[in-house]
Amino acid sequence: MRSDRRRQGHATRAVSSALQAAFIDFRLHRVQAETLTWNSAPQEVLLCNGFRPYSLAPNYLKIDGRRQDHVMYQAISQEPRFQQTAGTNASLPTETAVVIKFTVS
Repeated sequence: MRSDRRRQGHATRAVSSALQAAFIDFRLHRVQAETLTWNSAPQEVLLCNGFRPYSLAPNYLKIDGRRQDHVMYQAISQEPRFQQTAGTNASLPTETAVVIKFTVS
């Protein structure tokens, strides 16, 4: 994201929209995300959207030529903020698995 666009809530709104789609439209049970241990901006975005840290993944991904640790986060559909039925797509199975990866720097 361009430096003049940071800290304006764009990433927070994007993650919120993705979670609503995952839990309401696709009826997923869980969404997972990972961040570098030292990168506080995406951690704040995830926490603001109801994600909770649950593990540390040592040497998780190779970035800038070296393996780096990541904090793993999850959001669970049963949490009260995600309990909505409007817009549910009943034709989708409840065990659909979707992997979405994005990078916030």
